[in-house]
Amino acid sequence: MIVNLSNLKHLDLTKTHEKHKSFLVWEILKEASQLSSMKISSSDLKSLFDNDESCKYLNKMIKKLSLSEYYTLFVDDNVTKEFCKVFSNIEQLSCTINEPCYLLLLLKRLLNLSMLKIYFLSDSPVDLSSVKDEIHKVNGLFHIECTGYSRSLQSSYTITLTIWMDNNMK
Repeated sequence: MIVNLSNLKHLDLTKTHEKHKSFLVWEILKEASQLSSMKISSSDLKSLFDNDESCKYLNKMIKKLSLSEYYTLFVDDNVTKEFCKVFSNIEQLSCTINEPCYLLLLLKRLLNLSMLKIYFLSDSPVDLSSVKDEIHKVNGLFHIECTGYSRSLQSSYTITLTIWMDNNMK
């Protein structure tokens, strides 16, 4: 079966259980000239970082990214810096983070962001005071929603932080 991907604008790979997903995504990226939005798991996205050409395409094409699972890609500074390099042109991001320091790295390095939706999963309350200061520095508005224990996520606290930034005022 042949599919014309030239008009594809959004790609949702969360329901795909393809064994060679990184190869599949790379092939789609090459053919989908209008692609600007993607939803993918953190682990699948990280596998794309091994291919320099796919990183170039992701950087050039993807403006809106949603990391679909509650596993966080941001587990250390190196991975976070690599993500910020690959997605330096991203405008909207939705993902899970376990530590506020990674949110600060994203805010400082992703200069084209206009909307950032972060899910914090924690066993204890998260101190967001330093994050609030940084949001004000980038002329951002934010909304924080905190819920208690979530048995399905095995977390005591789930905090959803949505940030909107005015890139014209940076």
